[in-house]
Amino acid sequence: MAYRLIAVDADGTLLTSALAVSDENKKALRYAADKGVSIVLCSGRSYKSLKMFAEETGLRGRGGYTVTFSGGAVYDARTDEMISSFMLGAGEARLFIKKIKEIAEQNAAIKDNFETMVYHRAESAYVERVSEYAVMYSKHARIDLDPVEDLEHSIDKDIFKILLAGDVPALKLIELELNKTAHDGASVFFSMSNLVEITNAAATKGAALKFVADRLGVAMSETIAIGDQNNDISMIQAAGLGVAMANAVSGVKAAAAYVTERTNDENGVAEAIYRFI
Repeated sequence: MAYRLIAVDADGTLLTSALAVSDENKKALRYAADKGVSIVLCSGRSYKSLKMFAEETGLRGRGGYTVTFSGGAVYDARTDEMISSFMLGAGEARLFIKKIKEIAEQNAAIKDNFETMVYHRAESAYVERVSEYAVMYSKHARIDLDPVEDLEHSIDKDIFKILLAGDVPALKLIELELNKTAHDGASVFFSMSNLVEITNAAATKGAALKFVADRLGVAMSETIAIGDQNNDISMIQAAGLGVAMANAVSGVKAAAAYVTERTNDENGVAEAIYRFI
């Protein structure tokens, strides 16, 4: 099979633990691009957060696409234009914030062990407390924090997503409680071990991959998707070839047709590119 498009996740996949793109991975991406393969960055990050990596990998210069917010928005990397979006409704977002506060109040031990952030814009998020969790995440994701007195009542329009950062036990409890109730229009999931996201249910990397492939005239059978976390499963299942990193969670490995021998710190993306392109 001649593959024409590669969708690659950022954290835990293309990026090392030091949040850098290795020279070997850059070389492999250029190798694929020189063969006419389209490269698409697919991440839970915002566009502002991904833009630097798009520039490092040459994606902007080659007219590629960037999938952000786990499928919530797609950007043309050359023009910075948002060409597709699936927002979480304001009313539903307010209900989630209310429920999260209720869970915290009912479980006093976790109350100070996480922080809730609301992406009201692509490059910034509302927070009630500029806590260590919020500060650490903002540095990691390269976003701005906008302090507000009340998250629930600050949401006056549809948002990109709600993100919770904190200690794993606290997040596991919140994720479990939130998913006890069916949400027709929303998804609640771990995007990393210390991050829980709440998005529009239609905002998936798989759907975004299909959108970009259709735009480029590429059949899904001609696509490769590479990832490591639960929010990568939809694109790994949708792609012609799904690839899981050696460091991927078990669900991703189960969904993939191929598991790399190397981790994200060992140029696993380059391994997959040279094997299949």
